[in-house]
Amino acid sequence: MKNIFLILFLVLSLAMVSFTTSAFALRVPEVTVAWTYTSPPTDLAGFTIHVGTSSGNYNPALEVNVSPSELTKVVNGLTEGQTYYFAVTAYDSDGNVSNNSTEVSATIPVVDNTPPHAPSGVTVTIQIITQP
Repeated sequence: MKNIFLILFLVLSLAMVSFTTSAFALRVPEVTVAWTYTSPPTDLAGFTIHVGTSSGNYNPALEVNVSPSELTKVVNGLTEGQTYYFAVTAYDSDGNVSNNSTEVSATIPVVDNTPPHAPSGVTVTIQIITQP
């Protein structure tokens, strides 16, 4: 089996994506996973982002495969208030898979989609100005 040396630095950024409707804007959190890869082998086929809700345990349903030219990927569909753990592996065209990168984590913020209450105590003052 070939040895694949993987040096990854993961950067997580939390973004809020807005979907606008006629009544209100619904914000949905997403995570961008970014990494670097040095000295890629000629048969590098791509990367897999592993996502889990506990350290070291990744849910296969949330694995995301990306092409070898991609070094970032947006992961969405995550639950608010939940902490997620991310690792990235590289794989080659022969099916060999690297060890996991360093694990990083991010807690998805709870998005408040409740609009503020309406103002009260509104008054109107009428002033008539007479000009000579």
